[in-house]
Amino acid sequence: MSDPETVDKEILEDVEPDELMEEDIAKIEACEVEPEPKYEYSSEDLEVFKIYLNEISKYPVLTREQEAELSQGIEKGCMESKETMIKCNLRLVVSIAKKYINRGMNLVDLVEEGNIGLLKAVEKFDYTKGFKFSTYATWWIRQAIERAIINQCRMVRIPVHMSENISKVMKTQNELQQQFGREPTIHELSTACKMPLSTLKKVFDAIKQDTSLDMPVGGDESSTLHEFIADDEKYLDPYLKIENTSKKEIIFKWLTFLSDNEKTIIIRRYGLSGNDPETLESIGNDLGITRERVRQIEKRVLSKMRNLLATKKISLEELI
Repeated sequence: MSDPETVDKEILEDVEPDELMEEDIAKIEACEVEPEPKYEYSSEDLEVFKIYLNEISKYPVLTREQEAELSQGIEKGCMESKETMIKCNLRLVVSIAKKYINRGMNLVDLVEEGNIGLLKAVEKFDYTKGFKFSTYATWWIRQAIERAIINQCRMVRIPVHMSENISKVMKTQNELQQQFGREPTIHELSTACKMPLSTLKKVFDAIKQDTSLDMPVGGDESSTLHEFIADDEKYLDPYLKIENTSKKEIIFKWLTFLSDNEKTIIIRRYGLSGNDPETLESIGNDLGITRERVRQIEKRVLSKMRNLLATKKISLEELI
């Protein structure tokens, strides 16, 4: 987890990213793919990739200060700064791509797709938020790779009645997000849609199987699934959001036991409502307390939560 002013613990301490969560792997495995080819790399391919690895190993891991300096240059349109930021993070892409081997694409293609995600991360990174670039970029790299893998899946024709259910669920999910200021739980979504959990599960199973965000949904087929998905910059694809619901339920159930100030601080510090994480100072100003007091409350609350989760063999860093 990252703190915009003082960092207690990074999501990524080095170039190696976190292990894939089980739901990420399950989501990819859920795709109905043709039997995976046994990729055989020619000696020429291997030599080229070896040269590539040797080349990118020459670029150092950037410090926070260097990331901030390069980011400022990128904001001013300096292509040299952008190129340096990309080159110094190419090893991060390779380390993430290796975790997706045997998912329907060879390593070279996985790295290429991951590099696309890295480029987008470089363009959108805001160093003033206080996060390490590797923490921010990992999400973009994983998403780029996962989407490429999913696009290898066979298209599955979805019946009209299921398309209508998908449309209804997506709309309701967005409405509840606005109403609650957070992602709705699976039970809240079921109640609002007046849909049994078993049916809701089938809806999201269908979404998993579909590989196109431009597929028509609804009886008149005038709308697409893409129209019901929030901006890439803040949210994952719908099926990833639902698969993460159990973890979100743990967080928000725990938050109900906190005081109003404690709840506000945790939600705003870690962007649990879908907004960007906020600084100690901005939260303190709104609550009428000092930034140091906000820090103390945050530290105390997280310590309690970490101890509680330890009894359930769950890491706090898996949730926030």
